Amino acid sequence: MSTEDLIGLVLVVVVLGKLVTQRQLLQQAWGLQYEKETNDLRVYLAQIRQKLEPDPARPRYFITEARMGYRFEPARVGR
Repeated sequence: MSTEDLIGLVLVVVVLGKLVTQRQLLQQAWGLQYEKETNDLRVYLAQIRQKLEPDPARPRYFITEARMGYRFEPARVGR
């Protein structure tokens, strides 16, 4: 899956501040066989943040919930 495909997936799945687990994202992106490959997911999220966050080191939109997953904060866009 390309980074662009994953961006689309994350934007569709991680909606309106709802927490989406790492497992859910991995299963949706690559299938059941990849559900333990959390490092790959972190790498892709870092790439997404590089492209979309004003300051990738301090994400405003793609928020990590430690050991849980990710959520997208659309209310913060444009602030």
